[in-house]
Amino acid sequence: MPPHIKSALLGCLEIPLFMKVGVTRFKGTKYSALMSFLIPFLTIIPTAELAKINPDFADKSYFWIFGMFFLLFGLSSLFFYSISYACMVALERKQHFLTYITAFNWIGLTSLAINLPFFLLVYTGFYSFEEMFNLFIFMVLFSCTYQAFMVTHLLRINWMLGAAIAIMSMLIDDGIHKLLFST
Repeated sequence: MPPHIKSALLGCLEIPLFMKVGVTRFKGTKYSALMSFLIPFLTIIPTAELAKINPDFADKSYFWIFGMFFLLFGLSSLFFYSISYACMVALERKQHFLTYITAFNWIGLTSLAINLPFFLLVYTGFYSFEEMFNLFIFMVLFSCTYQAFMVTHLLRINWMLGAAIAIMSMLIDDGIHKLLFST
């Protein structure tokens, strides 16, 4: 396994454990930032199938869900990274932008890995979506918490600003989700 992938995977493990060393595991080069966009793309593949546990998507085809999730990721990324860059310019931290992109893309793998057992319990029929809904909300809040930790230590900013940026990520994703799926 290439050392930069091993390092990023270690960062994905350490950040949810709130270990500061995890934020140092991601490279800040253009190549690593661009290649990190493969991670969310690859996580959309199983996520599109697992999305059928949501009653809203039960009657949709896999390719429709995949396409909509891909569009959701693209639009969310565009808005989130644009606003994040503006924040970094204002905070005089734009030298960390490529590392920030790399870390945020890789951390999506962590969210999938943490949530996968619970999604599979619903997918296989052991629990209903409604029974697990409160847990899913908790897991979203947990992921927002470790994203805030990552942003705070990556950009070396106040924890309240890191939390605001992580919440902004969640709100942008939710807003675009509602816009795309409200039909």
